[in-house]
This record gives sequence, C-alpha cells and structure tokens, in this order.
Amino acid sequence: NNRVVIFNRIPSANNASADVVLGQPNFSASALLPTAANTMSSPMSVTTDGRRMIVTDLGNNRVLIYNTFPSQSGASADVVVGQPDFVSNSAGNTQTTLDFPRYAYSDGTRLLIVDSGNNRILIYNQIPTQNGATADVVIGQDDFLGLTESCAASYFAIPFAVASDGDMLYVSDGFNRRVLGFRSGP
Repeated sequence: NNRVVIFNRIPSANNASADVVLGQPNFSASALLPTAANTMSSPMSVTTDGRRMIVTDLGNNRVLIYNTFPSQSGASADVVVGQPDFVSNSAGNTQTTLDFPRYAYSDGTRLLIVDSGNNRILIYNQIPTQNGATADVVIGQDDFLGLTESCAASYFAIPFAVASDGDMLYVSDGFNRRVLGFRSGP
C-alpha cells in the first residue's frame, strides 16, 4: 500500500486500528504518489536507533530518516539517504546512491543499509543528518562502484537483511541461501 502504519501501543486485539499513516494522505489511500518527503513506494523495513525512525523506501531507491517518531499522519521525513533530495528516485551504485535498499539497521551510532540491487551493505559511521550523505564503508564489493554478484565469501547475491549481536555482523545473503558473519576490523 506504499505506506507505513504506526501503532502507538502494541495491539491487544485483532483488527486494531493504527494511529498514524506515513507515505499516504490517509488510511484509505494506497496510490503510487510522486516522490516527495511525505510519500513512499514499496517501503520494505522500519528500524530505529531509539530516537529516530528509519524507513527503507525500496521503490524510490532511498532511505528516509525521521528525526523523531512521527505523531501526525502524512509527516515528512527530515533526511533522505541514497538521493540528493526528496524528489529524486534514480537508482545508482556510487558512494551516495542506492538501488533497491531492502533493509536498514542502526546500532545507535552507525547506520547500515542493505543495498540489494547493488549486492552490498553500506555503512555510515554516523547516522546521516544531511541529504545525499556519503557512505564510509562498503561490504560485499571491492569498492563503491562494484556490481559483482557472487557466492564467494566476500560477496553477496541480493542481500536481504543485516543484524548484529555486538560481536558479529550477520548478513542474510538471499540468493546464495546463506547467512554470513563478519567481525569488526580496523
């Protein structure tokens, strides 16, 4: 439905109504709207660092960051990652662009984006505060321009998600049907 719904409390009954809708003007709409700070196209995941809400907007090749949890329907994001502004949505494979971002994860300091269309994970050492932020590290490619799809230990074939237990970084490598674990390095 090209939207994210927010429940202010975990529902205790079936068919509970959400409190806030993002990406659409109201709860009954589901249209693919022009790319803007308050619209979405096939959002895939929502995460938080405990303060901000972060949404992967797959169809617009971007990640939206809300500096606080939205309390009003139709709220606009504060920062866009993967695009230079809120109206652009072109795919790319550079240090500042994304192609089908499927998942985002934050450990409270860093932001990791699963950039599925580019078979890579981008790491931002700080959660971006400006549009079009530059990634600091790439995993799954030799450099930021790489497009390799492989089953070798240092490459991915359509990664889906990333998580950490504080010691290891785990990546679900979808088309290779495996989970890879990485320890932090220098």
